[in-house]
Amino acid sequence: MVRLFLSRLLLLSGAYVVSIAYSQAQQATSRVLIVSPLVGETIDQQEKRYFGLFPYFATNDFAEGRFTQSLSSDSTITLHATFLNGTTRSRLFTAAQFEQVRQTIEQRRQELTAPRVALPGQYQIGATYAVELSDGTSFVGELTDQRLTTLEFTVQIVGPRTVQRTDLKQMQRLTPHQVRRGWDPVGNGTRLLLAPTARPLRRGETLVQAVGVLTLAASHGLSDKLSIGAEFDIPVGNNFTRAGLLSLSGKFAVPVGEKLHIGAHAGVFRAYDLLFGAVYGLGTYGTADHNLTAGLGYGYAFRRFSDIPTLVIGGATRVLRRLSLINETYIVGSTFLGLFGARVAAPRLSGSLGLVYTNDNSTVAPAFLEVAYRFGQIKSTRSIPIRSGRSLH
Repeated sequence: MVRLFLSRLLLLSGAYVVSIAYSQAQQATSRVLIVSPLVGETIDQQEKRYFGLFPYFATNDFAEGRFTQSLSSDSTITLHATFLNGTTRSRLFTAAQFEQVRQTIEQRRQELTAPRVALPGQYQIGATYAVELSDGTSFVGELTDQRLTTLEFTVQIVGPRTVQRTDLKQMQRLTPHQVRRGWDPVGNGTRLLLAPTARPLRRGETLVQAVGVLTLAASHGLSDKLSIGAEFDIPVGNNFTRAGLLSLSGKFAVPVGEKLHIGAHAGVFRAYDLLFGAVYGLGTYGTADHNLTAGLGYGYAFRRFSDIPTLVIGGATRVLRRLSLINETYIVGSTFLGLFGARVAAPRLSGSLGLVYTNDNSTVAPAFLEVAYRFGQIKSTRSIPIRSGRSLH
């Protein structure tokens, strides 16, 4: 009996020693990395928020994270993140990415300890802004702090967000009414009704339009300054040679100030074995939601440009979350013709209706109906609701 007891004791002891050795061998395959003494081995939710780390993980769901490095020859660095619901995720880091986290923490420390100075572009702390960044990203958030190089926002669902001032393209303060109703980015203000503005399509963005029942059009942003377009008029019956069957256009636009853009637009089509077109320069002042445009152009037909220029004056203003009012007037000599209308727009889909008016009589009649859809680069970090052309460009 004693011999049996001793035998089992030795067996259990051996198993225990083997398990300890195996555990130590497993633990020895990696080591914990400390990215900064300011956060230590484990980065908790408060530190993530404070230093603006790991933007690909929602702050409100984040519990803690730590870095480990493999002791094998590849020295792989891994971020192990644990979330409040108990789930875990791993994310591989290069040495450069790990160093970037270290630099982010240090830069944030310097900003928070630096003495206050007069800041460029002062904004109202506590106000809500619609923000557009240079990469096309849009979001709505409450401004919580501003420093020499950064702005701090609280964005619903996403949480705190730090924005470099150099990345800002546009900031529009929202009224209390807009905050209550919500606010969406609905385009870059690239067109009125028939007329384009001097504001460009963004690179990678495509606008497809159905104008009336017989015209299809599309335009595409090749860059943040250059866009091209095409328009196809569907023939009626056997009349395949009617004017405007297929036309091509292009626009080049550049910003020359915070709210001022200038550009050039040209369009051309061939019909009845003749070339027709127009070319004009444009200037637009304002934002995507509220802007004024003026342009001067010349038509081309029968192998010559017209002697009398056409002056275009127009503007748009966004009066509600989904509704904008639009007007454009064409003046040739002592004659003018205008379009007044409205556009109902969501972030991608919009519809427009315009009424024509002239100076030689009192005629006011529906003359423009359009449905448009935007594809491509419409990035948005949503915090909304915040309660909680025939011319292609």
